[in-house]
Amino acid sequence: MKTNNYFILFSNCIPVKGARRSTICDLQKGTYVFIPNTLFALIQDFEKHTIGEILKKHKGLTKQTLNEYIEYLMSYDLGHYTSCPNNFPKINNKTLSPYKINDSILELSAHNYKNAEYIFKSLSNLGCQNIELRSYDIFSLSKLSKLLDFLKSSTIRNVEVYIKYDSSYNEHNYMELCYKHQVVSSILIHSCPEDKSSQNSEHIFYSTQKIASSSCCGQISKEHFNVNLKFYLESLNFNTCLNKKISITAQGNIKNCPSLEKSFGNIKTTSIEDAYKHDDFKSLWNISKDKIEVCRDCEFRHICSDCRAYLKDSFEKPKTCKYNPYTMSYEV
Repeated sequence: MKTNNYFILFSNCIPVKGARRSTICDLQKGTYVFIPNTLFALIQDFEKHTIGEILKKHKGLTKQTLNEYIEYLMSYDLGHYTSCPNNFPKINNKTLSPYKINDSILELSAHNYKNAEYIFKSLSNLGCQNIELRSYDIFSLSKLSKLLDFLKSSTIRNVEVYIKYDSSYNEHNYMELCYKHQVVSSILIHSCPEDKSSQNSEHIFYSTQKIASSSCCGQISKEHFNVNLKFYLESLNFNTCLNKKISITAQGNIKNCPSLEKSFGNIKTTSIEDAYKHDDFKSLWNISKDKIEVCRDCEFRHICSDCRAYLKDSFEKPKTCKYNPYTMSYEV
Protein backbone atom coordinates (compact mmCIF):
# COMPACT_ATOMS: atom_id res chain seq x y z
CA MET A 1 0.00 0.00 0.00
CA LYS A 2 1.44 3.34 -1.10
CA THR A 3 0.84 5.68 1.85
CA ASN A 4 2.26 8.76 0.08
CA ASN A 5 -0.10 8.39 -2.87
CA TYR A 6 -3.82 8.84 -3.37
CA PHE A 7 -6.15 6.03 -4.31
CA ILE A 8 -9.08 7.11 -6.49
CA LEU A 9 -11.86 5.39 -8.38
CA PHE A 10 -11.89 5.52 -12.16
CA SER A 11 -14.25 8.26 -13.34
CA ASN A 12 -16.67 5.72 -14.81
CA CYS A 13 -16.97 3.93 -11.44
CA ILE A 14 -19.69 5.65 -9.42
CA PRO A 15 -20.31 4.95 -5.70
CA VAL A 16 -23.98 5.05 -4.65
CA LYS A 17 -24.89 5.04 -0.95
CA GLY A 18 -27.82 3.01 0.33
CA ALA A 19 -29.46 2.65 3.72
CA ARG A 20 -27.53 -0.48 4.75
CA ARG A 21 -24.91 -0.93 2.03
CA SER A 22 -23.58 0.84 -1.03
CA THR A 23 -22.74 -0.06 -4.61
CA ILE A 24 -20.09 0.99 -7.09
CA CYS A 25 -21.49 1.08 -10.61
CA ASP A 26 -18.98 0.55 -13.40
CA LEU A 27 -20.68 2.46 -16.21
CA GLN A 28 -18.16 1.24 -18.78
CA LYS A 29 -18.33 -2.49 -18.03
CA GLY A 30 -22.05 -2.44 -17.20
CA THR A 31 -21.52 -4.08 -13.80
CA TYR A 32 -21.86 -3.20 -10.13
CA VAL A 33 -20.33 -4.45 -6.88
CA PHE A 34 -21.43 -4.11 -3.26
CA ILE A 35 -19.37 -2.25 -0.69
CA PRO A 36 -20.03 -1.52 3.01
CA ASN A 37 -21.13 2.01 3.91
CA THR A 38 -17.92 2.41 5.88
CA LEU A 39 -15.96 2.08 2.64
CA PHE A 40 -18.34 4.52 0.90
CA ALA A 41 -17.46 7.10 3.57
CA LEU A 42 -13.74 6.51 2.99
CA ILE A 43 -14.10 6.88 -0.78
CA GLN A 44 -15.33 10.44 -0.22
CA ASP A 45 -11.92 11.22 1.29
CA PHE A 46 -9.80 9.35 -1.25
CA GLU A 47 -9.46 12.28 -3.67
CA LYS A 48 -8.68 14.81 -0.91
CA HIS A 49 -6.18 12.87 1.18
CA THR A 50 -3.26 10.51 0.69
CA ILE A 51 -3.48 7.01 2.15
CA GLY A 52 -1.30 8.12 5.05
CA GLU A 53 -3.52 11.12 5.77
CA ILE A 54 -6.64 8.94 5.71
CA LEU A 55 -5.13 6.60 8.30
CA LYS A 56 -4.43 9.57 10.57
CA LYS A 57 -7.89 11.09 10.04
CA HIS A 58 -9.84 7.90 10.73
CA LYS A 59 -8.49 6.87 14.13
CA GLY A 60 -10.27 3.51 14.32
CA LEU A 61 -9.13 2.47 10.84
CA THR A 62 -6.18 0.07 10.74
CA LYS A 63 -3.67 -0.12 7.93
CA GLN A 64 -4.64 -3.74 7.34
CA THR A 65 -8.35 -2.93 6.96
CA LEU A 66 -7.68 -0.06 4.57
CA ASN A 67 -5.33 -2.27 2.55
CA GLU A 68 -8.04 -4.96 2.31
CA TYR A 69 -10.55 -2.34 1.10
CA ILE A 70 -8.18 -1.10 -1.59
CA GLU A 71 -7.26 -4.61 -2.71
CA TYR A 72 -10.99 -5.39 -2.99
CA LEU A 73 -11.54 -2.35 -5.21
CA MET A 74 -8.51 -3.18 -7.33
CA SER A 75 -9.64 -6.79 -7.76
CA TYR A 76 -12.65 -5.43 -9.66
CA ASP A 77 -10.50 -2.88 -11.52
CA LEU A 78 -12.42 0.02 -9.98
CA GLY A 79 -9.57 2.37 -9.07
CA HIS A 80 -5.86 3.13 -9.08
CA TYR A 81 -3.05 4.84 -7.19
CA THR A 82 -1.89 8.30 -8.29
CA SER A 83 0.21 11.18 -7.01
CA CYS A 84 -1.92 13.72 -8.93
CA PRO A 85 -5.67 13.12 -8.41
CA ASN A 86 -6.51 16.42 -10.12
CA ASN A 87 -5.31 14.92 -13.39
CA PHE A 88 -8.33 12.60 -13.35
CA PRO A 89 -11.51 14.72 -13.55
CA LYS A 90 -14.91 13.29 -12.74
CA ILE A 91 -17.58 12.63 -15.33
CA ASN A 92 -19.64 15.69 -16.24
CA ASN A 93 -23.00 15.01 -14.59
CA LYS A 94 -24.99 17.21 -16.96
CA THR A 95 -27.17 15.48 -19.52
CA LEU A 96 -28.36 17.54 -22.46
CA SER A 97 -30.57 16.55 -25.36
CA PRO A 98 -31.45 18.78 -28.31
CA TYR A 99 -34.74 16.91 -28.76
CA LYS A 100 -38.09 17.73 -27.20
CA ILE A 101 -38.92 14.00 -27.12
CA ASN A 102 -36.39 11.17 -26.99
CA ASP A 103 -38.63 8.11 -26.57
CA SER A 104 -42.13 7.05 -27.51
CA ILE A 105 -44.53 4.12 -27.19
CA LEU A 106 -47.12 3.31 -29.84
CA GLU A 107 -49.72 0.64 -29.10
CA LEU A 108 -50.52 -1.13 -32.35
CA SER A 109 -54.19 -1.11 -33.38
CA ALA A 110 -56.29 -0.61 -36.49
CA HIS A 111 -56.82 3.00 -35.43
CA ASN A 112 -53.11 3.77 -35.04
CA TYR A 113 -52.17 1.78 -38.15
CA LYS A 114 -54.47 4.03 -40.17
CA ASN A 115 -52.82 7.13 -38.69
CA ALA A 116 -49.23 5.81 -38.55
CA GLU A 117 -47.80 8.20 -41.16
CA TYR A 118 -49.21 11.21 -39.29
CA ILE A 119 -48.03 9.86 -35.91
CA PHE A 120 -44.45 9.29 -37.09
CA LYS A 121 -44.35 12.70 -38.76
CA SER A 122 -45.49 14.36 -35.52
CA LEU A 123 -42.94 12.41 -33.48
CA SER A 124 -40.25 13.51 -35.94
CA ASN A 125 -41.31 17.13 -35.48
CA LEU A 126 -40.49 16.64 -31.78
CA GLY A 127 -37.15 14.97 -32.60
CA CYS A 128 -38.07 11.49 -31.30
CA GLN A 129 -35.19 9.01 -31.59
CA ASN A 130 -36.59 5.77 -30.16
CA ILE A 131 -39.96 4.06 -30.35
CA GLU A 132 -41.46 0.96 -28.80
CA LEU A 133 -44.21 -0.69 -30.87
CA ARG A 134 -46.56 -2.80 -28.73
CA SER A 135 -49.14 -5.29 -29.92
CA TYR A 136 -51.32 -7.00 -27.32
CA ASP A 137 -53.16 -8.99 -29.99
CA ILE A 138 -51.97 -10.82 -33.10
CA PHE A 139 -50.72 -8.27 -35.61
CA SER A 140 -49.87 -9.01 -39.23
CA LEU A 141 -46.17 -8.86 -40.06
CA SER A 142 -47.00 -7.45 -43.48
CA LYS A 143 -48.87 -4.59 -41.78
CA LEU A 144 -46.00 -4.11 -39.40
CA SER A 145 -43.58 -3.92 -42.33
CA LYS A 146 -45.71 -1.30 -44.07
CA LEU A 147 -45.89 0.67 -40.85
CA LEU A 148 -42.10 0.55 -40.50
CA ASP A 149 -41.76 1.90 -44.04
CA PHE A 150 -43.03 5.24 -42.75
CA LEU A 151 -39.97 5.51 -40.50
CA LYS A 152 -37.57 5.87 -43.41
CA SER A 153 -38.18 9.62 -43.54
CA SER A 154 -38.46 10.08 -39.77
CA THR A 155 -35.99 11.01 -37.02
CA ILE A 156 -36.53 7.63 -35.30
CA ARG A 157 -33.33 5.59 -35.23
CA ASN A 158 -34.23 2.69 -32.97
CA VAL A 159 -37.34 0.49 -32.81
CA GLU A 160 -38.23 -2.18 -30.25
CA VAL A 161 -41.16 -4.42 -31.14
CA TYR A 162 -43.40 -6.32 -28.70
CA ILE A 163 -45.71 -8.60 -30.66
CA LYS A 164 -48.04 -11.48 -29.76
CA TYR A 165 -47.10 -15.01 -30.78
CA ASP A 166 -48.72 -16.16 -34.03
CA SER A 167 -48.18 -19.80 -35.06
CA SER A 168 -48.49 -18.84 -38.73
CA TYR A 169 -45.07 -17.13 -38.56
CA ASN A 170 -41.68 -18.74 -38.07
CA GLU A 171 -38.34 -17.29 -37.10
CA HIS A 172 -37.38 -16.77 -40.72
CA ASN A 173 -40.29 -14.33 -41.09
CA TYR A 174 -39.11 -12.25 -38.14
CA MET A 175 -35.52 -12.33 -39.41
CA GLU A 176 -36.69 -11.05 -42.80
CA LEU A 177 -38.45 -8.17 -41.06
CA CYS A 178 -35.27 -7.24 -39.17
CA TYR A 179 -33.20 -7.49 -42.34
CA LYS A 180 -35.56 -5.26 -44.32
CA HIS A 181 -35.96 -2.73 -41.51
CA GLN A 182 -32.58 -2.47 -39.83
CA VAL A 183 -33.93 0.27 -37.59
CA VAL A 184 -35.48 -2.60 -35.58
CA SER A 185 -33.12 -3.43 -32.71
CA SER A 186 -35.22 -6.17 -31.10
CA ILE A 187 -38.42 -8.17 -31.45
CA LEU A 188 -39.92 -9.72 -28.33
CA ILE A 189 -42.58 -12.31 -29.19
CA HIS A 190 -44.81 -12.66 -26.12
CA SER A 191 -47.46 -15.22 -25.13
CA CYS A 192 -45.32 -18.02 -26.62
CA PRO A 193 -45.78 -21.73 -25.74
CA GLU A 194 -42.27 -21.70 -24.24
CA ASP A 195 -39.42 -19.38 -23.31
CA LYS A 196 -36.51 -19.74 -25.67
CA SER A 197 -33.67 -17.87 -27.28
CA SER A 198 -33.28 -17.48 -30.99
CA GLN A 199 -30.57 -19.71 -32.44
CA ASN A 200 -30.15 -17.49 -35.47
CA SER A 201 -30.58 -13.89 -34.38
CA GLU A 202 -29.55 -11.81 -31.39
CA HIS A 203 -32.49 -9.49 -32.08
CA ILE A 204 -35.33 -12.00 -31.58
CA PHE A 205 -36.64 -13.17 -28.20
CA TYR A 206 -39.46 -15.55 -27.22
CA SER A 207 -41.35 -15.25 -23.93
CA THR A 208 -44.26 -17.07 -22.30
CA GLN A 209 -45.22 -13.82 -20.57
CA LYS A 210 -48.68 -12.69 -21.63
CA ILE A 211 -48.64 -8.98 -22.42
CA ALA A 212 -52.36 -8.34 -22.73
CA SER A 213 -52.54 -4.66 -21.78
CA SER A 214 -50.50 -1.68 -20.61
CA SER A 215 -50.83 -2.97 -17.03
CA CYS A 216 -47.99 -5.38 -17.85
CA CYS A 217 -45.65 -2.39 -17.98
CA GLY A 218 -43.58 -1.05 -15.11
CA GLN A 219 -42.07 -4.27 -13.77
CA ILE A 220 -39.18 -3.48 -11.41
CA SER A 221 -36.48 -6.12 -10.91
CA LYS A 222 -32.71 -6.55 -11.04
CA GLU A 223 -33.12 -8.21 -14.45
CA HIS A 224 -34.05 -4.75 -15.75
CA PHE A 225 -31.09 -2.86 -14.24
CA ASN A 226 -29.36 -0.45 -16.64
CA VAL A 227 -25.71 0.10 -15.72
CA ASN A 228 -24.57 2.62 -18.30
CA LEU A 229 -23.61 6.28 -18.54
CA LYS A 230 -26.74 7.52 -20.31
CA PHE A 231 -29.11 5.93 -17.80
CA TYR A 232 -27.05 7.07 -14.80
CA LEU A 233 -26.86 10.70 -15.93
CA GLU A 234 -30.59 10.81 -16.61
CA SER A 235 -31.39 9.29 -13.21
CA LEU A 236 -29.52 12.04 -11.37
CA ASN A 237 -32.00 14.72 -12.38
CA PHE A 238 -34.90 13.13 -14.20
CA ASN A 239 -37.39 10.28 -14.10
CA THR A 240 -35.77 7.45 -16.06
CA CYS A 241 -39.10 6.16 -17.35
CA LEU A 242 -41.01 9.32 -18.26
CA ASN A 243 -38.43 12.00 -19.07
CA LYS A 244 -38.88 13.16 -22.67
CA LYS A 245 -41.34 10.33 -23.41
CA ILE A 246 -44.71 10.39 -25.16
CA SER A 247 -47.14 7.53 -25.76
CA ILE A 248 -50.16 6.86 -27.95
CA THR A 249 -52.56 4.19 -26.71
CA ALA A 250 -54.47 1.76 -28.92
CA GLN A 251 -57.45 4.14 -28.74
CA GLY A 252 -55.33 7.08 -29.88
CA ASN A 253 -55.06 8.77 -26.49
CA ILE A 254 -51.89 10.80 -25.98
CA LYS A 255 -50.20 10.16 -22.62
CA ASN A 256 -46.82 10.21 -20.90
CA CYS A 257 -47.16 6.41 -20.58
CA PRO A 258 -50.03 4.07 -21.57
CA SER A 259 -50.23 2.86 -17.93
CA LEU A 260 -51.02 6.35 -16.59
CA GLU A 261 -54.61 7.54 -16.34
CA LYS A 262 -54.12 11.15 -17.43
CA SER A 263 -54.60 11.81 -21.13
CA PHE A 264 -53.67 15.00 -22.97
CA GLY A 265 -56.09 14.47 -25.83
CA ASN A 266 -56.74 12.05 -28.65
CA ILE A 267 -55.05 12.14 -32.05
CA LYS A 268 -58.53 12.47 -33.61
CA THR A 269 -58.91 15.96 -32.16
CA THR A 270 -55.52 16.95 -30.67
CA SER A 271 -52.17 17.12 -32.38
CA ILE A 272 -49.29 15.34 -30.69
CA GLU A 273 -47.36 18.63 -30.77
CA ASP A 274 -50.18 20.43 -28.90
CA ALA A 275 -50.36 17.64 -26.30
CA TYR A 276 -46.63 18.09 -25.71
CA LYS A 277 -47.21 21.81 -25.06
CA HIS A 278 -49.83 21.14 -22.35
CA ASP A 279 -48.87 22.71 -19.00
CA ASP A 280 -48.94 19.36 -17.15
CA PHE A 281 -47.34 17.17 -19.79
CA LYS A 282 -43.85 17.49 -18.26
CA SER A 283 -44.99 17.43 -14.61
CA LEU A 284 -43.56 13.95 -13.92
CA TRP A 285 -40.34 14.32 -15.88
CA ASN A 286 -38.27 15.72 -13.01
CA ILE A 287 -39.20 13.17 -10.34
CA SER A 288 -35.80 11.54 -9.95
CA LYS A 289 -35.15 8.57 -7.65
CA ASP A 290 -33.57 10.90 -5.08
CA LYS A 291 -37.00 12.52 -4.64
CA ILE A 292 -38.97 9.28 -4.25
CA GLU A 293 -39.79 7.82 -0.85
CA VAL A 294 -37.71 4.68 -0.07
CA CYS A 295 -35.99 4.85 -3.49
CA ARG A 296 -33.78 7.68 -2.25
CA ASP A 297 -32.32 5.26 0.31
CA CYS A 298 -31.74 2.43 -2.18
CA GLU A 299 -28.27 1.45 -3.38
CA PHE A 300 -29.74 0.53 -6.79
CA ARG A 301 -31.54 3.81 -7.44
CA HIS A 302 -29.31 5.02 -10.30
CA ILE A 303 -29.45 1.76 -12.27
CA CYS A 304 -33.08 0.82 -11.61
CA SER A 305 -36.04 1.68 -13.81
CA ASP A 306 -39.12 3.42 -12.46
CA CYS A 307 -42.90 3.48 -12.76
CA ARG A 308 -45.19 6.32 -11.67
CA ALA A 309 -48.41 4.41 -12.49
CA TYR A 310 -50.79 2.74 -9.99
CA LEU A 311 -49.75 5.12 -7.17
CA LYS A 312 -51.75 7.41 -4.89
CA ASP A 313 -48.81 9.80 -4.62
CA SER A 314 -46.37 10.64 -7.42
CA PHE A 315 -43.47 10.43 -4.95
CA GLU A 316 -44.17 6.89 -3.71
CA LYS A 317 -41.93 3.91 -4.30
CA PRO A 318 -43.03 1.98 -7.45
CA LYS A 319 -45.84 -0.41 -6.59
CA THR A 320 -44.19 -3.25 -8.50
CA CYS A 321 -40.85 -2.94 -6.66
CA LYS A 322 -40.43 -5.62 -3.96
CA TYR A 323 -36.93 -4.67 -2.82
CA ASN A 324 -36.48 -3.26 0.69
CA PRO A 325 -33.21 -1.29 1.06
CA TYR A 326 -33.61 -1.24 4.85
CA THR A 327 -33.49 -5.05 5.11
CA MET A 328 -31.52 -5.64 1.86
CA SER A 329 -34.09 -8.26 0.83
CA TYR A 330 -36.91 -8.82 -1.60
CA GLU A 331 -40.40 -8.98 -0.08
CA VAL A 332 -42.79 -11.72 -1.14
